[in-house]
Amino acid sequence: MILVKFGDRGPLVVAFQILINRRRSRKNAIGVDGIFGANTRTAVQQFQRTKHVSDTGNVTEETWPRLIEGSGLTMVDAASVCDPELQDDEDFLRGHGANPIPIKCMDNGVSYVVDKVTARVRLPQSLVLLRIWGHGWVHRPAILMGEDDSLKRAEQVLSAITPKTLPRLRATLLKLRPLFAPLGNVEFRNCLVAKWPEGERMLADLASLLNVPVSAPRYDTLGISWRFEDQVIHPLGKAARAVCTKYPGPRTLASWAKHQYELEQKGRSRVLVR
Repeated sequence: MILVKFGDRGPLVVAFQILINRRRSRKNAIGVDGIFGANTRTAVQQFQRTKHVSDTGNVTEETWPRLIEGSGLTMVDAASVCDPELQDDEDFLRGHGANPIPIKCMDNGVSYVVDKVTARVRLPQSLVLLRIWGHGWVHRPAILMGEDDSLKRAEQVLSAITPKTLPRLRATLLKLRPLFAPLGNVEFRNCLVAKWPEGERMLADLASLLNVPVSAPRYDTLGISWRFEDQVIHPLGKAARAVCTKYPGPRTLASWAKHQYELEQKGRSRVLVR
């Protein structure tokens, strides 16, 4: 349930470049810069041939499980089914081999998702990608989890991450931090989260809290005809102007990639490689 293509950029590409390098000798290692360029595509094709899958040069749902095989790494999806319109997301994810956590209409939805993710990710530092699917809000930044009709109620019952609720949810969300691998990242696929400066600041706070990059769209993902092909499968990092990614501390994509490369060189970011 992953597709990363030539030309993509972002923290997920950094993760793939490191994972590819773990399968190659130091002499043949590719650069880690977070940009899916020609060298990365060639390395992916070579890896695909060794695993007897289609050598498209894209990291596909066929390639992904082979790439993390034996690494101890995992990814988790959580998809809102509170609104019937969003049931398509869960069905589509399941149809492409994912097993998303369904988020039903409930109070304390954020805590519910955190508990379910924690139950799935049994080993610390093994979560490489967490994706949350659901609604945002029209007039201000919100990541809804368990409520789709009323942002006011969602904030009251802590079923949304917003600038208003984040201080109350810090202790809950902090439970996720030990789960992330050093090269991990989060994608919130909720509409309009990063449209406003308050949303960008919230993402920056979340990146610092979780100590991994956090991405979210600036646009209405329900309002585009290519929603599934380019937003459900494709990484959020494709269109830089449409997506906001915040990194822990003052880092950028370039400095995050450099940091991860240095960790890898020191051997500190390897997780249960067998």
